Amino acid sequence: MDWSSLPPDLLRIISKNLSNISDFIRFRSVCKAWLAASPLSDPPSQIPWLLEKKDWRGSALRFYSLSSSPSGEVITVQVPSSAGRWVDGPSHGYLLSYLPGSLGYRLINPLTDEEIELPNLDLKRPRVVLTGPDPVQSENYVVALCGNSVHPKVSFSAVFQFRNMKWMEIYELSSWGCYCDGKYISMNRVTGNVQIFDVTSQKMVCYEIERPTQMRGFQYLVYSSEGILRVNYYDDKLLPLDQCKFEIHKLDFGTGNDKPDWTRMKSIRDQMLFLDKSNGFSVSASHFGGFRGNCIYFLKEKENEDSFGCNYSLCRYEIESERAEELSCPFVKGGTWFVPSLRSNF
Repeated sequence: MDWSSLPPDLLRIISKNLSNISDFIRFRSVCKAWLAASPLSDPPSQIPWLLEKKDWRGSALRFYSLSSSPSGEVITVQVPSSAGRWVDGPSHGYLLSYLPGSLGYRLINPLTDEEIELPNLDLKRPRVVLTGPDPVQSENYVVALCGNSVHPKVSFSAVFQFRNMKWMEIYELSSWGCYCDGKYISMNRVTGNVQIFDVTSQKMVCYEIERPTQMRGFQYLVYSSEGILRVNYYDDKLLPLDQCKFEIHKLDFGTGNDKPDWTRMKSIRDQMLFLDKSNGFSVSASHFGGFRGNCIYFLKEKENEDSFGCNYSLCRYEIESERAEELSCPFVKGGTWFVPSLRSNF
């Protein structure tokens, strides 16, 4: 059989189901017909990789892919420009790279060696809210950060949009938030008030909302196809895995004229949440064969008796059964989530 003569429509269907980017690269290398049927401008959805916490002095980035095999796969990429720099996420396609104590930021795609210099920003050790396409306005690539300024020490958030090529600094927001549809949504951890800042109009709306019962542990705001989710993760390093719990509430605006409120959710249907120690994002399980939705992938802190610092295990929480299980993963230093891409967004 002449495999190069397969119908282009069939080839496109096959290529769109290759959630392992290594398989997608191999597919494109078979022949010209297969290459033409799998353009980089329309790549298949990719399951997120876990990026191991990097030694800032080195240049090697190590990723763990869940989709490669039942036991996963470690992918090591040498990125010389990352030596002496912190590399952070969660992110889609490009990672945030910066020098300790510096005002200079850079986006790097470790799979294509593409680098984009960003304007200086007076933000020390930023926390990434979003590095990737706006979940709603997908044509708009956004970098959203929060943290403290270097001089003087003031908390603020910042959004960089490539369509106007400049940072927008926002000082009224709580640092804890998410970004979608051109809006930065944040929640005050103490009062529970929700603030929504429209980046285009630069207008702020604040809602006084009764805060859901808060569990000890970690809190996240995550945008998903289900809406804006408030995720409570009940844990500490002394807590056994079988006692870790998650509670999820959705920001419900009712008919649009009502005062918004938090509604408890028992299911997020086909959505999968990927959380690191400070932020995360949501993807649809229907895009990936062999994966099921209504679950949360997260990092569980463990006691580290042998050395300084924290150790982590990769775990999955099934929302329906309220049960957590540890997954096979060779990384113990923690990390963040990265959606690999060969596509240039600029």
